[in-house]
Amino acid sequence: MVSLSNSLRAVPRAWLLTLVLLALYLLSGWPGGPAGLVRTVLVNSSAEVPSDVRRVSAIDGAGLEAWVNTPAGATVTWRGAWYVTAPALYDLVLSSQGPSSWIIDGHLAIQVTSTKDVPRTVWLDSGFHALHVSYAADAAAPRILVAAARTGGRPQPLASGTLSPMVPRQPRLH
Repeated sequence: MVSLSNSLRAVPRAWLLTLVLLALYLLSGWPGGPAGLVRTVLVNSSAEVPSDVRRVSAIDGAGLEAWVNTPAGATVTWRGAWYVTAPALYDLVLSSQGPSSWIIDGHLAIQVTSTKDVPRTVWLDSGFHALHVSYAADAAAPRILVAAARTGGRPQPLASGTLSPMVPRQPRLH
C-alpha cells in the first residue's frame, strides 16, 4: 500500500507549489474577474488628467461629493461591459441631474440634458456589450440613474453582477 507521504515525496516540489498556486488562483475568482466598472472622475480644469480612477460596483453618485463641488465642475465616466442574459427588446432609462450619455457597443443609446427620465427601446443580443456612460455632474445635487429591463418590465439599475471592467476576449485557436 502506498502512503500519502510517499506519494508526496514522489511529486517534485515545484509541481506541488504549482498546484497550490493554481488552486489559490481558481479559488480567488481571478479567472472570471471582479465585477463592476471603472469610474473616472475628471475635474474640468485639470487639463485631461484624471482626478480619480477606481473600480465601482454600480453607476451612481456615491463618492462624487468631493469632486463635483469644485468651481470648474467634474465629468464622470463609467466604462466596462454589461452582460445581457437573453436577446430581446430592452427599455433603457437614463436620468441625471446634469447632461449625460449612455453608449452601448460604440453607439449612442441615450443622451439627456435635463432632469427628466429619457427612455429608449433597443434590441440587444445576449452576451457582453461595451458600456460607456458619461455624466457632467451637477455640484448642487449629483444624481444619475442608468436602468434597463426587458420591454414591458420595470427598468431597474444595472445589477452589479452583470457588470465587468472589460469585455472578455473570445477564446481563439491558433
